[in-house]
Amino acid sequence: MRKSGAAGSAGVATLVLGSIGLQGCSESTVPANAYANAAECRLYRGGCDEVCQTAFDQASRDAAVNGPHYSTQYDCAYDFGTYSCVRDQRGGYGPAMRGYLLPADADCSTSSVVHGGTGGGTGPRGPRKPRALYSPASTSAAGYGRWLTSDGRDMGALSQTRMDVPQSVFADHHAGSGRTLSRGGFGQTVRSHSSTGSHFRLGS
Repeated sequence: MRKSGAAGSAGVATLVLGSIGLQGCSESTVPANAYANAAECRLYRGGCDEVCQTAFDQASRDAAVNGPHYSTQYDCAYDFGTYSCVRDQRGGYGPAMRGYLLPADADCSTSSVVHGGTGGGTGPRGPRKPRALYSPASTSAAGYGRWLTSDGRDMGALSQTRMDVPQSVFADHHAGSGRTLSRGGFGQTVRSHSSTGSHFRLGS
């Protein structure tokens, strides 16, 4: 039996409102740069030698605390490749940091990446600090060839140095990061983000 016009209109209204609600919940993005190391950062940011090294060191500390962590090297190798996994500071194994993410508006002052000073690296949620990035070495692994955060979010292709990323990437806490993962756990996290469309627009 066909639905009445009123019922049909109500259904359409519900869908429209739901769509509007989802759009309203989308997170705003900020421009960022991804570098493999401090040397590459210095190459792209001439005259920013100190801030590039400071940001790299800070990202390394982030990796030690929030990076993907496994009980065994075998479990880690399943997600990242045998030669990508190293002994970590938490008594297990984790992938070596592939690079780091830096706010694009961070200037050449170290305060802009350490404290979120006036020179850049600040936002509505406070200082935006550099973050460690990872990428699986295995061609069959989820996220191969991509910059990935410690909680499995895809920031863009390894060939890219500029991209727009969600503001929360630079937050002090990453939900789910730092926990002990089982074999294949990181890959599952990457795929779950991919299924919800958590890819972000690459910059020019």
